[in-house]
Amino acid sequence: MKFIWVNYKYVLRTLNYPFADYKKLNQTNRGLGIIAPLLFVLITMFIVGRLTHTEKIPYVKRTYASYDCDVEVLPLTTIGVGERTSLGFNLPCYPDIPMNLMVKGGYGVLVLKDTIANGKLNFELPKAIVQKTGDYEFSLIYGEKELKKFTAEVVTNDDNINFIESYFGPRIILAGGRDYTMLTVAPTDSFDNPMPNGTQIKVNENFKEVQKSHQLEIKDFTAFKRFYSYNKTGKITVSMQSQNGVTTKEKTTDVYPFTPQDFSISHTKEHSFSDGNEVVTFRTSQLKDIYGNVLQNGTMVHFLINTESGKKLTAYAKTVKGIATTKVQHPYEADSWEVQAFVPGLAESNIITIDFKSITIDLPINFKASNRRLIVGPIKSYMGQLVPNGTAVSLHIEGENKDETKVQYTVGGKTEFILRDFYYPNGVYQMNIKALGIQKTKLKKLTDE
Repeated sequence: MKFIWVNYKYVLRTLNYPFADYKKLNQTNRGLGIIAPLLFVLITMFIVGRLTHTEKIPYVKRTYASYDCDVEVLPLTTIGVGERTSLGFNLPCYPDIPMNLMVKGGYGVLVLKDTIANGKLNFELPKAIVQKTGDYEFSLIYGEKELKKFTAEVVTNDDNINFIESYFGPRIILAGGRDYTMLTVAPTDSFDNPMPNGTQIKVNENFKEVQKSHQLEIKDFTAFKRFYSYNKTGKITVSMQSQNGVTTKEKTTDVYPFTPQDFSISHTKEHSFSDGNEVVTFRTSQLKDIYGNVLQNGTMVHFLINTESGKKLTAYAKTVKGIATTKVQHPYEADSWEVQAFVPGLAESNIITIDFKSITIDLPINFKASNRRLIVGPIKSYMGQLVPNGTAVSLHIEGENKDETKVQYTVGGKTEFILRDFYYPNGVYQMNIKALGIQKTKLKKLTDE
């Protein structure tokens, strides 16, 4: 125990050598204290070496007997995709010894083993390794020698069609026979192999009351056909069928109207007065293309209005059964409009003119309370009735370092402006009152309330 303890202490203090306790040991313990770590390292290395040791196996080249005769391959040039196939060889001078057949194909490399029986050798190819079409390479190997090497093609045919991949588009074309949609087909078998050149695909076409059939021939894995639009709008529908009875779902392309022709617009209104309340209804003629097709619902029509006062107004409407309708509110003052409609970049309408008369001929004004209370109204319209609530009345007041505009709205045909003395000090002011296109100017002196 003393030996273990001292050596333990020695290991802990090696980094602090020399140390006092070491001198207390006798010569034997001193020697063992130095040798112990070295023995530990050597023993550890020995154990690791034994655990990781591998025996060296010398390479011995095997020798194989030689046989002087030709290897004959039974006739085989093509293999049906996914079919179990036998490969036969005639080896008349070979004894019953094992042989290897190396197959290189779509799934990589596979080695098959079999034994010669009475000079004949037969390999059964599993279905799984001939599921991809293409050239396969076969090598018959005896020992380390390649006895025979040849190729065979794995093929499919139109009887194996399992699915017809197809694309039909674009899905929208324009009428007139200049635009077209295209059908592309790529039939495949159950292993997703494309069909060989010459495979026939029948295409059925339907447009309104017209039915047609087309024959497509596969070339380089695909076949295609262009379908030009008709002069009328409608749907071109196609479906495909293979010779072994595989069919597809219907695919459709819509034939939309061609670009619209110029059109006309008209308007209706209840009266011709600028009351800011009634609306003008604008309506287009039925929009058609050059082939007489009505434009599809939702075609945007842009109405542009130029006013006599220099303003530009716009309105938009979408067609329903080829006709676009929109409503625009009457102006608040006498005005004249020039209106034209557009299908942007495609067609335009005639220009129509609409005149609006003033709704009233007078603007009653009354000043009270030292001219600080301005009453406008009651304003009466063309039939003697009060103007609608919410009619705008503006007051522009200028003087005594003031220059501003106030806007108020009528209730019961009139409105009232209050000019407080703490905001508008005593003095002479020019007041400009305007409503419904009528304007009056007054010069008034404001005094204490």
